[in-house]
Order: sequence, then structure tokens, then C-alpha cells
Amino acid sequence: MRRLLTLPYIILAVAILIFFGASAFFLSERNTGTRNEAGSASTSTVTVGSAAATPSGGVASRAAALPSSSATTASGGATATRGGSAVATAVASRTVGVVGAGGGTPSTVANAIVPTVVFVSPTATPLPPTPTAIPPTAIPPTATAIPPTVPPPPPTATPIPPTPVPPPLAIRPLGTDGLAYGFNVFLAGNSGGAGFNTRTMGKVREAGFGWVRVQLQWSEFEPSPGNYNTAVYDTIIGAASNGGANVLVSVVKAPAWASPSHPGALPENTAAFGRTMRYLAARYSGTVGAWEIWNEQNLAGEVGGRVAVAPYFETLKAGYGAVKAVDPNAIVLFGGLTPTGLNDPAVAVNDVAYLREFYAYRDGEGRNYFDVLAAHPGSAANPPDTTFPENPGSGACPPKYAAQAGNCWKNGPDFYFRRVEDQRAVMVEVGDAPKQVWLTEFGWDSCQGGLPAPNGYEYCALTSEAQQAQYILRAFAIARAEWPWMGAMFLWNLNYAATPSIQPSDEKYAWSVLRGDWSNRPAFEAIKAMPK
Repeated sequence: MRRLLTLPYIILAVAILIFFGASAFFLSERNTGTRNEAGSASTSTVTVGSAAATPSGGVASRAAALPSSSATTASGGATATRGGSAVATAVASRTVGVVGAGGGTPSTVANAIVPTVVFVSPTATPLPPTPTAIPPTAIPPTATAIPPTVPPPPPTATPIPPTPVPPPLAIRPLGTDGLAYGFNVFLAGNSGGAGFNTRTMGKVREAGFGWVRVQLQWSEFEPSPGNYNTAVYDTIIGAASNGGANVLVSVVKAPAWASPSHPGALPENTAAFGRTMRYLAARYSGTVGAWEIWNEQNLAGEVGGRVAVAPYFETLKAGYGAVKAVDPNAIVLFGGLTPTGLNDPAVAVNDVAYLREFYAYRDGEGRNYFDVLAAHPGSAANPPDTTFPENPGSGACPPKYAAQAGNCWKNGPDFYFRRVEDQRAVMVEVGDAPKQVWLTEFGWDSCQGGLPAPNGYEYCALTSEAQQAQYILRAFAIARAEWPWMGAMFLWNLNYAATPSIQPSDEKYAWSVLRGDWSNRPAFEAIKAMPK
């Protein structure tokens, strides 16, 4: 009975032993599998061989897939360095996907800490190495290193430009060797006038004069733009030059196309005038020695009906620049002003007042556009030494003005030869003294001996031929002795009386020093004998 009772206990004990043995065996197998899948909480080492030699149960954290240069994971804790041993260390502290052996589907291990993985250089066939990041090597500077850019100085305030000042005088005294002598002459512009021209130039040489002045009418020379009437002026200028004289040309009277409002006046199209002057100066370079820009521009009839400085300024500027561009040695003259005491722009403007206004215009810029000031002094019937008010003339009157006896052509400085001294004073006053003055028209009108006295020139009846000669000689003497600034004097005129188209009633006739038959008047004989 005890055996029977004992047997159940033995069987129970054996069952218990079998149960606990099986449990132990089962638990042992489960723990081994878990380690192979998740690793441990500490560090494990995995050897990486070839791409096909993935270790059994090998673990590859995504955080360990590092670039070849330093990198940072999402947690900021992963770095890698590829050195000669190809060892990399990866550290991460975030939950990652884990790939099981054989490339299985990623699984997630909650709350697992990703192990630190140490990669050791494989002994099997390696993967192609990732390019090694070589630390930069310092390059020593060369001998020709570019210096550092110097920063620009700090900007300064832009200064206010000063009031424009006229440029310094470009004109020097001409320094002519003594006083030059010239005639205003008439020369024919056609081939039929060759004999007339030869005779005229013969008289110039006979008098011992070296210059002649002729006038060129722009309206005749260029009747339409670019249509130059060269034949006439080639003949005139050629006759003067071939006759042995230096030539001064006075250019006047704009064509209608260049001054449509006032044909014959100053040009409205000054650019066109400049082109014409450039053409003239180039064509006659070496033949024409001087160009006078306009004539008596303080007379309304010479400028289109109303006197003003500005239009003449522009005309002179255009002409000067054009001449100098092609013939720098040519002399450019400011047009001679007519002597007058009037101040009515519709008729005439006082010559001294006009000159002063010209110099004031645009802060004196106009002084740069002429080499010589031309002038036309007065005379009427007054001897050259008389002046107003210090030493006035007699005031004698012809019969036409008998009621004014004692006051004719007397009470104003413009009636006197020395009027030119007043113009010269303006030049000195404004600092233009280095320039010369040329009298491009001067003389005495003598119509005694039965010649008519033209309207406006009745004073010619008060001067005899002998007085005409005397006054002319004295005028030259004054210039030589008293006016060192006088460069040349052109007597008005030589031969207009001998010109077939000029009649005795013409105002130009009685100024001539030759008669209508080419014979010499006393004035011609006097200047012929005059020392020069």
C-alpha cells in the first residue's frame, strides 16, 4: 500500500521535473533568437565583408549610412571620418528601422537604443572606396601676388562749380612789321574784266601798298545751299593775289535760304554760315590772309532791320571756328562798326556802346572769336586831329544846311577820325589790349570841282582834293606815331570812280583817290610819295 501511495508521488515528481526541464529548454531557445535580432543594450561589433557577405543576423542602422565627409544626423550626433583604416563610428539616439538578416523587411524595435557600430576594414573583396576628403593644402603666395584692393576714399560733398570764367586769351599781338597799308578796291569778277583788274593792281603797286580789301556777298556766292559760285570770286581773289597783294575779304549779306526772315541780313542759320566759311577758308587758304566777318553790323540795314549783339555774336563765333579749323594762320576780324551817336536799334546803335555790350555778352566769351578788331572811324569834313568835345571841327555847313551854320558834323565824337580811340579804350577796359585794331575803311570824301554831293554825304563839298590828300597823310602819321596797337589801314577807296558801273552821283565815287579816267588825284600822289 505504501508503494502504491509512493508511486503517485514519484510520477508527480517526474512530471514536475519534465515540466521544468522543458520550460528551461524553451526559454533558452527564445533568448538566443532575441539577441540575434535586436542586439543588446550595450555595444556589439559587426564585421562587414563583401556586399554578399552580410553577416547572419547583421544589423545596419540607417544612421550609419554616412557620407564621405563630416555629416550630422537628425539628432546632430552622427559623424564619420574615412582614414587609412577605413574605420567609422556612428552614434545615434533616436529610434530607427532595423533590417534583419538576409535583407528582410524592416521591423521596429520600440524603445531600443541603436548600438554604436564600428566598421572594420574588410579582408574580403572590398566595396569601391568613397573618395577621400583630403584636407586643403595651403598654397604659398607667389612673388606677383595681387595686392589687396584698397577701398576707395569716402565720398565727399560735390562742390558747387564756380561761375564760368572766359578762357584766357588765345590771341597774341600779331606783331606785324610796322604799319601795313591797304586799299579798298573794286575788281571785276568776269573774264572780260581782266584788263581792268590788271590796271587796278598796277595802281596798288604804284602806291606802294601791300594789301587790298574786297567784299564777298554770300548771297551771290551761294545762291542755294552748296551751290557755290566760285568762278566770280576765283577771278577777283586770283587777280588780287596774282597782282602781288595780301587779300582781306569782307563777307556780308546772307542768302534768303539762310536768313528767310530778312534776306541779305545776318544769317539765321549760323551753322550754314560756318560751313560756307569753312569752304571759303579751305579754298583760298594761302591766298586770302584775313577774313572780316560782316560789315557795320551796328546799322539796322546791314543786319535785317534791327540791331542786336546776340545774332552777330553767333555769326562771328561760327565764322571764326570754321576759318581756324582749316586755315589756322588766317586772321579773323571783328566786323568794322560804323561811327554813330544814335541809339535806336531800328536805325543804328552807338558804335562804342555796341562794342561794350558785345564784350559784356556771355561774360566776354566773344573775345575768343576774333584776332583783330576792325574799325571804321568817322571823318565828315573834319581834319584828323580834331576831336569832340576837346578840339571840335568848325561846324561848317554846305548850302543845303546853311541854317545850321557852325554846327554841321561837329557836336558828336562819331564825326571824327579819332573816334577809334574810344573803341580802343573799351578794349583796354575789358583786358583785350593785346589785340590790334585795323582800320578797314577810312578816308575823306571830296566832291569839289563840280561833282554832285549825294544825299547824306553833303559834307564832301566842304573838302577840297588838296585837303583830302593832306588829311589822309596826317591820318597815317598819327597811326605810326601815336597808335602802336594799329596794325593795318585800308583807305576807302582806290578806284571806284574808275569803275564803269559807278556814276559820279554814287556816294562811293568822290572818296576815290583815282579819277574816272584813271588819273591820279592829289591824294594818290601824296600817299605814293609817303614813306612807308
